[in-house]
Amino acid sequence: MYVCIYIYIHIYCMCVCVCVYIYTVYIYICVCVCVYIY
Repeated sequence: MYVCIYIYIHIYCMCVCVCVYIYTVYIYICVCVCVYIY
């Protein structure tokens, strides 16, 4: 589990990702929350 923070122009995003290992495949599940800043 790791947290990513993305900062764009007027947009601030924070994502929380979880890596799931199934057999021989890695799957990343991410949930992002973005806030628009004026």
